[in-house]
Amino acid sequence: MDLNPYAVEQMVATKLAEAREASRRRALVRDLRERRPLRARLGAWLIHAGQALAHSGPVAAKERHSHAR
Repeated sequence: MDLNPYAVEQMVATKLAEAREASRRRALVRDLRERRPLRARLGAWLIHAGQALAHSGPVAAKERHSHAR
């Protein structure tokens, strides 16, 4: 395949610019996730803990026994 050197340079430049933009977006998302305020992290943890307790608590056990009848 015979390609024009200018066309190859342009294709490489375009791909490089796309890769840099994708990397910049990933870094931005990563930074936003890491910068959550303490109350947001604490709230998320409490929600997670509450859901875990709801699935393993006495209400869930009652439901399992009532369905077994």
